[in-house]
Amino acid sequence: RALTSSLVVTAAFGVILFFQLRRKSGLLSDPKGISGIAAMATKSHILADFQGLDIATRGEIHEKIQHRRFLLHKSSIWQGEWNPATEESPESVRKSESTHPLMLRLQAGVPFVSFMALCLVSIPIINFTSARVIPNSQPWLPVLAGTVIKMLWTTFEADVRLMEPFYILSKGQAPPQMSLTLDYQGTVYGWMPVKALFNGHYLVALVGVCSVLLDVLTVTVSSFSVNSAVFLHVSKDQSQVSNQDQTFVSFWVSVMLSIAILVFSIIVAVVVYMRRRHPFLPREPSTIAAVLAFIFASNMLDDFIDTEIYTNKQMEAMLKSKVDRDGKPKRYGLGWFKSRDGKVRCAIDEEPMRSKYVHKKPYSWAQAPWIGGNDPVYA
Repeated sequence: RALTSSLVVTAAFGVILFFQLRRKSGLLSDPKGISGIAAMATKSHILADFQGLDIATRGEIHEKIQHRRFLLHKSSIWQGEWNPATEESPESVRKSESTHPLMLRLQAGVPFVSFMALCLVSIPIINFTSARVIPNSQPWLPVLAGTVIKMLWTTFEADVRLMEPFYILSKGQAPPQMSLTLDYQGTVYGWMPVKALFNGHYLVALVGVCSVLLDVLTVTVSSFSVNSAVFLHVSKDQSQVSNQDQTFVSFWVSVMLSIAILVFSIIVAVVVYMRRRHPFLPREPSTIAAVLAFIFASNMLDDFIDTEIYTNKQMEAMLKSKVDRDGKPKRYGLGWFKSRDGKVRCAIDEEPMRSKYVHKKPYSWAQAPWIGGNDPVYA
């Protein structure tokens, strides 16, 4: 009854969303990726509000623009009226000053992986020992554990999707189709790992594959409520023996699949934390303002004039056609660049880059590693 009720409620919400999401959005095209945000900011003077915020935190950005109001018209962001009243105080935003998404930090990663490991160890215990009375008496418990893992992984996957274009840019010399126009956040579920595989982003592809497999896990763990003692019962009725054989195979397939999926997911999660847990940005790029603060003085903005009506494919084709002074295709990065105003800023811009960004270190330290002494972070 609970399942039926939840499906009815979900269907009702789906119908409501179907009509609500057809409302006017102020957009003329789908603003995918960093290029979509850049295209929306070239018509007005909103970029002046982000002056000096290239390495600011999200709280500092909010404090600077909290009195501003903005509107979206014909795919361009315009300044609204100045309003001294704020609905949210700067202190409430400053509570989250980390530059990395929560699920990519070890503070969340260690409990997350530990919980998956605990569930992995529990599978043979609750199926092949006297503890099998637990799933038999409480069949919802394994399903709940599988659902919790899936929900946590969804957040984990969303953070990996968000950070991937910026990680590519932080390494420098990134082609536009692999950085500025790349958008994994808006990619359809199930297609994302295929798209990432074609792009050569294997870690993102593995995370997407695990997301699909964990949906399978929520189904396989539901079979744990089958009492394994039934397999030891020998019936004289041939039809009952046949049914028991089918149940036996189904049970073992479910157990082995559950173990394999959890082992694979734990391995992928550990690899992600090994490769992506280190901060490489001055702030988490989870808002439009956080991205605008990276590009407010970028030289590449000249290429985005009158592109607010471009589709993602048109934007990608335009950027791929651009060449630098040497006649080579333009490449992009996230680091220290000489901006349009002649100052060196931490930005997303076209190469050449002055220096890569070193977390929480000024440009002088990033440019001159020897200033940091023997600390390997400056090497």
